Amino acid sequence: AVGEQVFLKDIVNFIGHEIENREIKGTQLVKVCIQLLGNTCVNNDVIQAMIWRLCYHDCFRILTQVDDSDVVNLSCMVIYTCIRNNTERSCQFTSKQSELMPQGGEGG
Repeated sequence: AVGEQVFLKDIVNFIGHEIENREIKGTQLVKVCIQLLGNTCVNNDVIQAMIWRLCYHDCFRILTQVDDSDVVNLSCMVIYTCIRNNTERSCQFTSKQSELMPQGGEGG
């Protein structure tokens, strides 16, 4: 579990670094990292909790507001997987949902 946590933290830190450097839009590696987070947390409550702890609220907020529909869709997949079947995280998400969802009515 410690190795998994370090690995996930490294992935989230990489995404954060890309965000800070404004390199996230269109970066295929960032998309792959988000997809990896989503795939890793499927049917794994421990990993879901780790990802939620690492990404909620700031990282998810930024990722869902990027002007790249692939990044937004992949991020929404991770959020959904983390909140599905978890009342506490679902309540956290819905209490701040308007802050996490992309602005504007245009779909990607």
